[in-house]
Amino acid sequence: MLPEYDFTVLTTGIQFVLGMQLVLVSLLLFRNGLRRTDIPLALICMLLGLWFFKKVFLGYWEESFFLFVLIGPGKPIFSGSVLLFYFKSFYTSLRQTYVLKHVTWPFVYYLLILIFRFFLRHGDPDFGLYLSFFFSFCALLIFWYYFIITRKELKTVLKRHLIPRAFKKVNVLFYSVYFFLLQIPLWDMLRNLLQTGILPDGIHASFAGIYHLVFKIFGEYLAYGYLHILGYLLFLYALSELSFFKRIFLPRNPSLHENARTKKLALDKEVDSYFNLDKKHTDPKLTAERCAKDLNISKKELMDYLKVSGKGKFKNFVNHLRILEFKTLLLDKNNSRFDIISLAKQAGFQSKSTFFRVFRESEGMTPNAYKKRLGHLHMDSIHSAGADAN
Repeated sequence: MLPEYDFTVLTTGIQFVLGMQLVLVSLLLFRNGLRRTDIPLALICMLLGLWFFKKVFLGYWEESFFLFVLIGPGKPIFSGSVLLFYFKSFYTSLRQTYVLKHVTWPFVYYLLILIFRFFLRHGDPDFGLYLSFFFSFCALLIFWYYFIITRKELKTVLKRHLIPRAFKKVNVLFYSVYFFLLQIPLWDMLRNLLQTGILPDGIHASFAGIYHLVFKIFGEYLAYGYLHILGYLLFLYALSELSFFKRIFLPRNPSLHENARTKKLALDKEVDSYFNLDKKHTDPKLTAERCAKDLNISKKELMDYLKVSGKGKFKNFVNHLRILEFKTLLLDKNNSRFDIISLAKQAGFQSKSTFFRVFRESEGMTPNAYKKRLGHLHMDSIHSAGADAN
């Protein structure tokens, strides 16, 4: 027989480490404070980090008002509003009235928890259970409210202000956090409902069986197990937002240039004229800097326009146009005296190896194989025309 192991010690140690990591990264963000987004993200990390300590220091905060506020439960109720502040900070400064509006109800909720904890919990135990059910229900409503309005903010506004890679990153954060926040009040409500004894005996017995077989596993084991994963995800996310690490994950400026969105139609015409009419891509020395200068826009504006319009990176976009140009030149009978490399240079390719690599990636075959295929197709069309004539 193997000795039983108390996993409480292990989980408590993990929570202590997670709490320390999140508090430290939040302090680094507070110290950094270079962008509007630093402070809201630091607050999110601080809220969750201090909350992780609630089990670690259980015997200390239960009787102390100050320690309850510092490391006790209830603080995640501010997560929804602070997460909204974080996403909104990507494109605008937060007004004081806006912050107060979205902090009011979570603050009232937290204040009521403090009053209940230190002035009412020593009364009737059944009343305490009913009140806990009420608090869980209110928390669920608050989280759902902020889930809906924040999701709308992401889809309708923030998506237009961030490059795709940055938008995917904030989406991962959003759904990761709410996957936890929308579950926990629900499981707490079910547990409180079971403990109140308000249900008739027959229903209570059936519900108790279902709770211990299903809800307890999902609510207490899996959901709170996921919380530890969420802690590490948030820590890594916050770490990647620090200026030192940010360059590894995202460009220096992840926000889209305003003109790339608002003047897209005008840029469409200019870019179409620049490449399709003037054939600037056939110049092997063409660079993004020169292209932006010719179009009288910044390089950042050009890069973001290509992303917004779905054209991808500048180099890939230009090479795609050069492949199309090569194929057009190859079909022209007046160019039959030129070999493949000469046509590739006319299309704008300066390097033979680059041309062969890009062509294979684009067409799935070598230029020689493509030329032979065109020859076969041409012969087949001649034979088909002759058969029709007969």
